[in-house]
Amino acid sequence: MAQIKCPHCGHPISDKAPKCIYCGANVIKMQKCEDCGFEYPEKGEACPACGCPSKKKHTYSSEKEREVENFLLSERHKFPVSRFGEIRSWMMTLNDKQIDMLYKLDYKDTTIMLLVSIFVGYLGVDRFLLGDIKNGLFKLCLFLCSFLIIPGIIALVWWIMDIFKIGNLTKEYNYNEMRKSAVIINEGW
Repeated sequence: MAQIKCPHCGHPISDKAPKCIYCGANVIKMQKCEDCGFEYPEKGEACPACGCPSKKKHTYSSEKEREVENFLLSERHKFPVSRFGEIRSWMMTLNDKQIDMLYKLDYKDTTIMLLVSIFVGYLGVDRFLLGDIKNGLFKLCLFLCSFLIIPGIIALVWWIMDIFKIGNLTKEYNYNEMRKSAVIINEGW
């Protein structure tokens, strides 16, 4: 472990230290993750907190690795960030044709699903679009019985809760659709 001088105060510090212990200034250049806001060293390939790939230009060990990172960057708002590591490692096992098939899948957009949830979510349409038929029918039945006080209150609370949860529900739906397609892709269809 070598020592360097802090560029701000001049005190000797470790070359591995992210901040100066004397003045608190950043010694290592940091970058902020666009998804979760976590600060990590600029040299990092991906955010250690959520797995989101870094936008900085870096060299890839293979063309496939570059393609996988491009996919994750372009589609990152459609999947749960907690699943990025799993998606990355799974995609590295695919060939170019299979990766191209992933681009062609029809992923639900979180903004559109939010609008659907706000305007017609009380009818269960948002749940129907996410393939959750049972809860969609239940929301619809609650709405139809909402002239009664208790079902009406339950329907209203559920509708409001789904407005706040629809982004995460949509990302999980997209992830599950990708997993279902994985079976088809791996079988060589």
